[in-house]
Amino acid sequence: YIYLCRQDSEIFVYRPTRRNFVTISIPSTSQAVVSLCGTRENLSLIDSAGKVFHCDGESPNWVAETDLPDCVCSIAQSKLARWAITCTGALFIKQAGSNIWNSVIAPADVESKVVPAQTYHTSELYSLAVGDNVVWALDSSGQLLRLRGLAAGNPAGNYWRPISQAVFREISVDAQSELWAIDMENRLVRHLSDVYVPEQLFTNEAQSPFELI
Repeated sequence: YIYLCRQDSEIFVYRPTRRNFVTISIPSTSQAVVSLCGTRENLSLIDSAGKVFHCDGESPNWVAETDLPDCVCSIAQSKLARWAITCTGALFIKQAGSNIWNSVIAPADVESKVVPAQTYHTSELYSLAVGDNVVWALDSSGQLLRLRGLAAGNPAGNYWRPISQAVFREISVDAQSELWAIDMENRLVRHLSDVYVPEQLFTNEAQSPFELI
């Protein structure tokens, strides 16, 4: 499933197999929706008050998260665990099948002078979408980029390659590491293939690397 949220906090579920959108009501006690994070079995919501709610991703039966000690600014989840970052910067993890959030503390033996490997692009990056073996980005103009040369021994990659002439507002990857995006007209699109047509050669008949939903 693909989960989307409008500016008025209306949540939509897109089902690729049925090619339809279904709305889900937000929790009655929540405020404006700030963030969504979904897996195949669960959808999590963060509202503007930092409260977290969970549901099965299909029905509006929301359950409030009450075991975190502070307001939450970010949440991520996978099949194995769920992570949360509070607005005070604390990191917590809940293992799959557990009801307990455990605090994650930075290892004491991490060298303070360690400098992360940096990637380079001519303009500032605005957003990242990370899959199992692929990293996508949007730059400040909305141009879609893919990190080339990515490997286990080269996690910073070699360079960012532009993909298509289209520009986007947001990007995300699904459970299969496929890329989805919201274009500048607020339409949902799915990435099909890496096709880059130079602007001077672009025509209406040029193959599009995206499918409009």
